[in-house]
Amino acid sequence: MGYYQIMGPCAFWDRPNVNLKRPNGIGVTPTLMVQSERDAPTPIEGARKAHAGFAGSRMLTVKDEGDHGIYGFDNSCVNDIVERYLVDRVTPSRDLSCPGVPLPEPGEQQAGPLEQARKLAVQLGW
Repeated sequence: MGYYQIMGPCAFWDRPNVNLKRPNGIGVTPTLMVQSERDAPTPIEGARKAHAGFAGSRMLTVKDEGDHGIYGFDNSCVNDIVERYLVDRVTPSRDLSCPGVPLPEPGEQQAGPLEQARKLAVQLGW
């Protein structure tokens, strides 16, 4: 219901027909895209399509992972590649992959990113 209350009116806004340019990546500094294989909010199919249509992009695929937020947690492979890109301005020469954190077996307890975020928030006093 919340979506329709917020976004529903947009369908009826009277606005001019606008022909905007579609980004294609040509002339843009290489872009690093980070995507987990099982990210439910942003499925990998969309990331692959965006990557294929964006010239010069590199994709870091996190295998066997289902979380949405990947960077900044306990995956040193992902963190190292992203920080080399953001801080050191080193773009990978090719697409890469990192192992992810697999889903827990049924009945198994596992501290996922939400639990890690909660602990970090407590440490920071949020």
